[in-house]
Parts: sequence; C-alpha cells; structure tokens
Amino acid sequence: MKIFNLNDRFLLAVFTLSMLITGLKAAQNGKVITLNEAIEIALDNNAGLRAARADLEASGHRVKKARLDLLPKADLQFSYARLDPASVRRGNVFFDVGRGLVEQFGAGDPNDVRPGAYSNAFSTALQVVQPIYNGGANWAAVGLAKAQESATEHNLEDTRQQVILDVRTRYLRVLQARELASLASKSLESSQEHLSTAQRMLEVGLRSRTDVLRWEVQAANSEGQLLEAENNLKIAAAALKQVMGVPYGEIFSLSPLSFDPVPLTEKQNEQIAKTRNRHPGLKAVNASVDAQRAGVRLAWAAFQPKVNFVYQLGWEQNNTFALDSFSFWSAGVSLNLPIFHSFSNLASLQENKARLKSFEARKEETQRLLTLDVIRSRLDLETSLKKFHIAGKTVEQTAENLRVLDNSYKVGLAANLDVLDAQVIHTKSEADLINARYDYWIARARLDRAMGVLTD
Repeated sequence: MKIFNLNDRFLLAVFTLSMLITGLKAAQNGKVITLNEAIEIALDNNAGLRAARADLEASGHRVKKARLDLLPKADLQFSYARLDPASVRRGNVFFDVGRGLVEQFGAGDPNDVRPGAYSNAFSTALQVVQPIYNGGANWAAVGLAKAQESATEHNLEDTRQQVILDVRTRYLRVLQARELASLASKSLESSQEHLSTAQRMLEVGLRSRTDVLRWEVQAANSEGQLLEAENNLKIAAAALKQVMGVPYGEIFSLSPLSFDPVPLTEKQNEQIAKTRNRHPGLKAVNASVDAQRAGVRLAWAAFQPKVNFVYQLGWEQNNTFALDSFSFWSAGVSLNLPIFHSFSNLASLQENKARLKSFEARKEETQRLLTLDVIRSRLDLETSLKKFHIAGKTVEQTAENLRVLDNSYKVGLAANLDVLDAQVIHTKSEADLINARYDYWIARARLDRAMGVLTD
C-alpha cells in the first residue's frame, strides 16, 4: 500500500472538499425533485406502464367487438366468370327456341326468357345474417372479453403500484447513498485531522513514526471508502433515472425526507385480509378465472344448434357489371345441428376445463405467495425498526467514547490504536443508523405493496 505524506494528504483533502462544493453548487443550480414528483414523472414515462395502458385499451375494443357480434352482419357478394364459346353455345341452345314459343303462344313476356350462359358472367347479391341462437356462444364471448378487460385493468393497477414501489425504493436508495457518501467524507476529514495532529506531536517527540503511519493508513482507507460511496451514489442515481424514464444525463437533486420510523399498529391478520380484498394482482387472477369459466361456456356452445335468420337480395347473372338485370330476394331461417366433428369439439371442451383447473390452482398459489410476502415484509419492517433504535443508542455511546478518547489523545493520555478503533466503531454505528432508517422506509413501502395499497 502506498503511504502519502502530509502534503499529499492536505492536497487530497482540498481536492475532495472542492469536489463536494462543486457537486453542491451543481445541485443548487439544478431543479429539486420531490418523491411525489419523481413518481409522477415515472407514471408518465415508464415504458412498462405505457404498455399496460395500451393492453387495457385493446381489451376495451375486444369487449366492443364481442358485443357487436350480436348484431346482424351484411355482406355484398360479387362474382365474375369467363366461359369458353362451347359452354356458352350449349348453355343457350334452347334460348331462341324458348323465346319464340313464348311469343307465338302469348305465354308471357319474351324478355323473361333469359340466356343460360354468358361469355362474361357477372353476378351481385347482398346477404344479411342475424344470429338468433348459437348455444350462447356470443354471450359467452362477451363475458370472456369483459373478464379479460377486468384482468387487464387490475394488471395495469398492479404495474402502477410496482412502478411506484420502484421509484420510492430507488429514490430512498439515492438519499441513503448520499448520506453514506457524506459520512465517508466526514470520516476522511477526521482521519486527516488526526494525521495532522500526529505529525505535529511527532515533531515534538510526543508520538512515534508508527503512530503517524497508522493514521496515514487510516486516511487511505477512508479515501477508498469515500470513492466507493460516491460510486454507489452515482449508480443509485442512474437506477432512479432508469425507472423514471428520464435521460441519464439529466441533472437534478432530491428533496430529503424528514419523517421518523413509527411502530406498526395494524395486526398481521388484518393486513392479510386487506391483501386478499384489495391486491390488484390477486384481482387480476380472479378475473382470469372468470375469463376461463367463460371459455368453458364458449366451448360448450359448439355442441349446441345454431339458428340464424338469413335475408338475401340479388340480381340475376348477366353479361354487364351494372345492376340492370332482374332482381330477386329471399328470407328464411337456417338451422345447423352439429352431429360429428371428429371429436374436436370434445377435445376443446376438455382443454378449457383443464385450463380452468390450472387457473384456480394459480389463484390459490397467488393467495399463498401474497400472504408470505406480507409476513416477510412485516418481519423486515419490525427488524429494521429495532435496528434503528439500537443504532440510535449506539451512535450516542460511540460518539461519547470517541470524544473522550480524542481529548485524551491530544494531550498524550490515550493510545493511538484506541482512538483508531473508536473512530471506526463510531463511523460504523452512524452508517448502521442511516441504513436502518432507510431500510425501514423501504420495508414500509414493500409492505404496502404486498397488501396492494401502495399509493402516490
């Protein structure tokens, strides 16, 4: 390990201080974003949330389509055929004879006798079909589409809460990393001060060269910890920008949070009950089960008869594209009775029934997983709260211990190693307090997410 002299340490301290001042000015010149503002930006820009909104819009159109299938359907049919001369001749062999007989005997209008074939044959017809009964297939399709829309809507809310959790977690991680970086900077400054003190005491013969070397090593370690803390801060800031959907080069600072951890007042059973009633992920699974039940009803419809009203308006085939020929119409009811379809309908029904069992099992598993998530998040919250109170007391004790030893060291009454150990322990206790506080806030957000009640 390279050992720096006092001048090098002084220059390093000046450089570090200038970097902190520069960063502070940059933050002051940039905009300050609160946690709620960061969440709003993410809700507008997050790609996953935009995809979920598009899925919901598509589900709405699917419901409209299923309902519109209940209305009649009209089709305009047009056909054209080109026949060879021999076929035209054979098709019209009795045309002239028939027209002559009608004229001779006055049996009717000779124009009613039409050619049997044309070289260029055009035909046009309009057909309207109104479903009357199809085994409930159309209504089952409506129920299926509505259940899928409901599942998509709950998935959107589930995605929204996950985005809020990600932003809240990463926002807090940035604040945590910023406090740890500040703590590392203070630790480096303290090591620099002790190094300077040891240097002066060495000059008057009150300390050995070994004591100075130990503080140089400690300052080097503090320097490395500061660099690591600053790197962690940059990574945390980049992670926050990623979930917010903003450019990585955008500069802004975060507004700190001032609330303190508070004990839980809601019982675990109450939280589990709230999860089963309100969690959007579970609601989405319930809607998927309903959709699959509609799928089973839709499969049953394949075994039912189908009754349709059919109306057709057409024009007799002739040799021109214009609708200048005789027109005709017909209206009737068609009945379709499925008898045998190579057991494909039966296989489809069995498939949908099996899928329904699968969705019901997934519903049960989702309930168990969400219950486990609530229990785990609650335990994490309680643990972090206990650590917060323990760390708070430890910080007070280590601060007093460091103060006493530091004063004794300056007058030559305390050993160098004692002060070193006291500083390390105090810095660690302060870091533990910072970590416990932010771990509590994040655990709180995760518990709300596990219950499905996380809001802006």
